[in-house]
Amino acid sequence: MKILKILLLQVFSFHLAYAELVCHGSKLKNELGKKIDAFSSEKKCFEVLERSVHGLYCNRSRLHNELGKKVDAFSSESKCFEVLGKSVHGLYCKRDRLQNMLGKKVDAFSSEKKCFEVLGKSVHGLYCKRDKLKNKLGEKVDAFSSEKKCFEILEKSAHGLYCSRSYLHNESGKKVDAFSSEKKCFEVLEKSAHGLYCNRDRLKNEFGEKVDAFSSESKCFEVLDKSANGLYCHKSRLHDEFGKKVDAFSSEKTCFNALENSVNGLYCKGSKLNNDRGKKVKSFSSTKQCESALTKFREGLFCKSSNLMSESGGKIDSFNSSGACLSALKGSINGLYCKGSVMKNRVGKKVSSFSSSNSCQKSLTQKHSHK
Repeated sequence: MKILKILLLQVFSFHLAYAELVCHGSKLKNELGKKIDAFSSEKKCFEVLERSVHGLYCNRSRLHNELGKKVDAFSSESKCFEVLGKSVHGLYCKRDRLQNMLGKKVDAFSSEKKCFEVLGKSVHGLYCKRDKLKNKLGEKVDAFSSEKKCFEILEKSAHGLYCSRSYLHNESGKKVDAFSSEKKCFEVLEKSAHGLYCNRDRLKNEFGEKVDAFSSESKCFEVLDKSANGLYCHKSRLHDEFGKKVDAFSSEKTCFNALENSVNGLYCKGSKLNNDRGKKVKSFSSTKQCESALTKFREGLFCKSSNLMSESGGKIDSFNSSGACLSALKGSINGLYCKGSVMKNRVGKKVSSFSSSNSCQKSLTQKHSHK
């Protein structure tokens, strides 16, 4: 049973890391250029993509996943779209049943309306059934005095952490830490960031383990407030979410400034672009150029002169000018971009060819990015 649960959670993780889908004419393709499905027209294909969620989409009355495989069936296409539009974390309601993205029953409620209400108030894959808190597998995690209290707790939760009385719990229902009151616990959660929180002058992780310590609780809260992507500044040093030193700056102010301008864990130290491990990704001619590249960073891609780069610093593609590179980057969606009439993925491989660059960009700019 434990192995089955692990496999189910892995399947959830896999599906939530869906591949980008795109329309080429009436054909639905993945980011490798492989045909997934086909529709009656290009217009219909775009409509389906626009209303898709987490890689799930409706073809007539049937619900399909990003591999084009049928997951479930409904009474009509409009019903399928309604269910998909209200889905959360890969969970959806079919009549009074809560189902996962494999079409398997997770739980059941008194009515479809109740199922939609519960799903709409779920957070981080956790939901309330009466006074019980449950996970995305339908297993009981915790219990409260009432459904109202359960919904209140969920609404105030953060990063899978929640408060039950004066105790901080993780998404498995295990006690992580204790505070002087529930009010204090809620305050700490509200100010937490990336699973890190402050207990007095100590910075802790989601397991309640001490990561670092500061001169006061107010200083700890200040540091957390200015953290980004799990990186924070302690004096002039940059640390990761485990409290390990990543880099050092001339002052705490400079460190805070680097974090404030960082994107996806990438930051500028002078003219060098570094990653969240403090390793150099790329060098620029000046700090200004480095920071400029970061402001135009888009979904794991950035331009250095006429070259399109990945966030690891590897060259993906080259254009005839820096303007052309920035134009392609600006028009990219979920790592897909157009180079002339050819659409490419985030590793520079051709996905599809179109009749013109306008047709390629039109395909990208349609509202097909997943909700």
